[in-house]
Amino acid sequence: HVEAIPSLGFLFDNWMGDLSGVVTSEELFMISDKSITANFSMDLSDNDSDGISAFDELVVYGINPESDDSDRDNLKDGDEIGTIFDPAIDDTPTLQLLAANPELYLDLVSNSEAVVPEIVITKSESGDFIIKVRIEATENLKDWESLDLSGAVIEGDTMTLIVPVSETATFLRTAEETAEGVKRRI
Repeated sequence: HVEAIPSLGFLFDNWMGDLSGVVTSEELFMISDKSITANFSMDLSDNDSDGISAFDELVVYGINPESDDSDRDNLKDGDEIGTIFDPAIDDTPTLQLLAANPELYLDLVSNSEAVVPEIVITKSESGDFIIKVRIEATENLKDWESLDLSGAVIEGDTMTLIVPVSETATFLRTAEETAEGVKRRI
């Protein structure tokens, strides 16, 4: 009896040699010398849709590949990668400090990357800043809908979004999507 047991972050692919197939556990009858090879590959699945492969979550970051917010700080694991935050550490106290002291937030942004409850700022590999923000609109403060940001105009270093006055855009707010729902800031 032989069994292929993958290491953390890997998947069994198949057997080669005197044994073939994709079943991890096989019976092998020994009436002569046998040569078998178990082939494995990195688990590149992303079951929690946070933008990080199961291999990276398990092996590189040591976080849960079944949760898009492993440290439960209301920041998606994928949004924490490449910022000043760590997806394995609850950053709630730091987020609260930044929300209460915007001048600290501005200092962090000018020096590296930062996250506040309603805006995520990271740097690309080329060093450019990437800003993620979600804006919602409503007329009755009960039923909010995401605002289409495709009409935003970028001139130089400023992005302008003009929201026409209408019944559906009486109130606006920024919001961050979390594993538990949407965290709102009015």
